[in-house]
Amino acid sequence: MKDVLEALAPWPVIQGIVIGLIIAGIGVWAMLRGLQDQQKKPDPGVEDLQARWEMQQAIAHMHENSFEIVKLLEKQNDIGERMLAAINRLADSHWNRSQ
Repeated sequence: MKDVLEALAPWPVIQGIVIGLIIAGIGVWAMLRGLQDQQKKPDPGVEDLQARWEMQQAIAHMHENSFEIVKLLEKQNDIGERMLAAINRLADSHWNRSQ
């Protein structure tokens, strides 16, 4: 490669063309290799389809349960606020008796 570039040194236009052709050749080779690899992929089998179906069912189950979890957390927060209000009332009544 180095000898070819030294031989083309007096002609920079031809040197650019040769380098461009080398890069284009590498690009064509990479595209053809990618297309061949894409054609070699096997069709999804029964096990793959079953695994995909189970994954979709698990995602749907998580989706349904996430709303229930949020409702339970909201209920827990409400109960916590009620408990805090009751403790505050108890502390206020104790404070008022001591005054």
